Amino acid sequence: MCLSSRYAHHVIQRLRILSEGVRYWKFTCNREIEEECFQKKLVGAPARMWKEVKEVKKGDIIFLHNIDTDILHGPFIAGTEGTMNIDPYALGRKNPSQVKIEWVNLSKITEPLRNSHSLKEKH
Repeated sequence: MCLSSRYAHHVIQRLRILSEGVRYWKFTCNREIEEECFQKKLVGAPARMWKEVKEVKKGDIIFLHNIDTDILHGPFIAGTEGTMNIDPYALGRKNPSQVKIEWVNLSKITEPLRNSHSLKEKH
C-alpha cells in the first residue's frame, strides 16, 4: 500500500494520540541493505548510535526509511530490545546496533515526512 505524506502524517498523529505510552522509532537503510533487513527481520544503526538504539524496547513500533528511494516501510514491532551485534555479519557490517523486527501488515509510504528524524522516540 502506498500512502501520501499527508495521510502518513495523519496515521502517525493518530498513533501518537490513540496509543499513549507507545514508543516508535525510525531506522534508515539504503538500497544495498533494504532487502537484507526484510530477509533477516533486522534493522540496525552504526555503533555511534548505540546510545539511542539501546533505548528500543521489545514491542516498540519501528519504521524503516530507505534513504535512496525515499520510501518508508512499517509499522514493524521490535521483537527484541536494542542489542549489539545480533548478527555481526549483517547490514554491511556497518550497523552493529541492532533490533529484530516482526510484522503482520506493512505499508509503504512513498512520501515520508521530511522532518521525521531517525531514531527519535516519539510519544
